Amino acid sequence: MYLAEYLVSGGNCKLPESDATDAVLDFKDDLKAITHNSGKQLLNGKHLQCKLITKEANLLFNE
Repeated sequence: MYLAEYLVSGGNCKLPESDATDAVLDFKDDLKAITHNSGKQLLNGKHLQCKLITKEANLLFNE
């Protein structure tokens, strides 16, 4: 639940240490690194948030 709250709030809460947390935060960094040729970030806001919450759900389901 903490991870979903973190993703929805934009990072305004403290996260517990876990493998799922590390995986989602690494995935977030990878998604933010995807840019257009002009340097503009391709995934922003709700689209990025949706992908991260989906990743979290998949990780928790697989545990």
